Amino acid sequence: MSDNSIKDLSLEEIEAVSGGFILDRLLGSALQAGVDVSNGLLNAVAPIGQALNLIPGVAPIHYAGDKIIAGIQSAVSQTGTLLGGNYTPTQPSHFGQEWSNS
Repeated sequence: MSDNSIKDLSLEEIEAVSGGFILDRLLGSALQAGVDVSNGLLNAVAPIGQALNLIPGVAPIHYAGDKIIAGIQSAVSQTGTLLGGNYTPTQPSHFGQEWSNS
């Protein structure tokens, strides 16, 4: 006599059958790549920001904006890592690049 009971599947088994793990890794890598692209764009326009910093009162506002952006980038990149992303960045961190002497 056969046992026709239903078996609970583990998350790993569901992902293996559905391909969810592959989709998670792709999404995670895409998030990490987005952070890398945004760092590249910000680094490209950094000379404009540096010039504006010469205007009294602009540098603290610029710093705060870059700090907020760096926090968002960090959260997005960490989310990508948690999803299994394995993208290797090609651009240095904009915040670290622009404010390393602060």
